[in-house]
Amino acid sequence: MITEATRSTSTLTLDDPPQTVFDVSVVFVPPTTPGGQPVFRFFGLTGPNDAKVLAPEVDFILTLSINGPGTVVFADPAITWYPPGDQSQPSPQPDYIINLVRTDDQVTFSDVNPANSPTMVLVSFVVTVTYTAPTSDGGTVTALYNSHGDAFVGETFVSHDPTIINADPTGSGNLTPAGA
Repeated sequence: MITEATRSTSTLTLDDPPQTVFDVSVVFVPPTTPGGQPVFRFFGLTGPNDAKVLAPEVDFILTLSINGPGTVVFADPAITWYPPGDQSQPSPQPDYIINLVRTDDQVTFSDVNPANSPTMVLVSFVVTVTYTAPTSDGGTVTALYNSHGDAFVGETFVSHDPTIINADPTGSGNLTPAGA
């Protein structure tokens, strides 16, 4: 008999406490051809590239790793913020995102959930990294990449911008996105 994994979808209950830490693994896959695009994968979110915040405050820990040759570190600045929807222009860091700290392989920050019934507050983010690749002559070449990538220009792209969805932590109502 195979037992069901604890915390699997069917074993979760509606009374589970809301998540208060998002421990996100950011995996960088280097380009495989010269001039090619890398792939960014985000593991540890509540959905495909989104983090639904149902608590009054949540900590985010983004830990960077590489799946391929070379080395990768978070650039400075490591995160660019975008409004959901039209992401043609970055926006300033929201005032509810606090305590942002960057090291080479980790970015941490807290999200003080500003949502109240009946609105949700959404913000997307893009990570930027510095990638150092080995060259055939024994040297290295360094390049900046961000997870926004070329999908914005209409190419098929695996990496989508993670979005933080702040929902009413009191659970007191019908939630609609702000401005809807």
